[in-house]
Amino acid sequence: LIEVFAMIARKQVDLPLNLFINSFTLSMVTVIAFLIDLEKFSYIGYLGIGLVSIGSCVFSQSGQNEPSGTAGGVILLLVTLVIKGLLPNFLIQSFFAHGTAIQELILNTSGLHATWSFSIALITGELGKAARELPNGTPLLAIVIGLLGYINSTVWFLSLKHFGSVNTEILHTLRMMLYVMATYPPIDARYGVGGMIAAGGLTLVATSKHLRNPDPPSPEQVRAVLKLQALMRGRKARETYSRQKEAVERLQAFFRGRKARFQAEKMRQEKAAANAFTLD
Repeated sequence: LIEVFAMIARKQVDLPLNLFINSFTLSMVTVIAFLIDLEKFSYIGYLGIGLVSIGSCVFSQSGQNEPSGTAGGVILLLVTLVIKGLLPNFLIQSFFAHGTAIQELILNTSGLHATWSFSIALITGELGKAARELPNGTPLLAIVIGLLGYINSTVWFLSLKHFGSVNTEILHTLRMMLYVMATYPPIDARYGVGGMIAAGGLTLVATSKHLRNPDPPSPEQVRAVLKLQALMRGRKARETYSRQKEAVERLQAFFRGRKARFQAEKMRQEKAAANAFTLD
């Protein structure tokens, strides 16, 4: 969906506005991670994340014309922004929590992405146009691009698994800033302003408290914990039964002693009454 919406939006929104909206992907990822209780920062950390987003926004407008686009294109980009915020958090909770291997995720997502892209290009007629415009050396170029894409996906999934969705998106934001600088090389004052704001935000994030849910336990660890819990429940049940049995025995002994005393007192009174009758 991200690719489809982005492809349609590019025809309705120019690059400056596209980069401007995408600059807030980090903020969206952070908000969703907070709402689903996946990652939390201190107030200083959230301030730093906001500054990184603002710095990226300023940085992305360097050397650009004024942003422009249609309302439909903006809506598509906003929907894409929400999906980008959901995706990394969804992967952590739904796949890494169940021990899914990174290679399996790369294989499945790459296959789905290739099938989806091929279908869209075929439906829109872009496939034939792309085939006619293929440059010389395309097979070698495809291999290089595929290898770089595999490396990029591996680094992204590893970062997502070990550092969390927010830190991964911070790296992605910095990569986007480098892309803007490489694409629009003329030095602009907004490069410096955006870069300093983003650097200040990164400093705050690095010095803040970051609470992240630990890596999900392995199946062996889950089974060991369940076995230990069952053992503790059985031991607790035996201890509870033993205490209850001891309390019942004490209560029975108390009543037996009380009954014996009552009977002894009754016999004493009967004996005293018999002696009194004999004297009379």
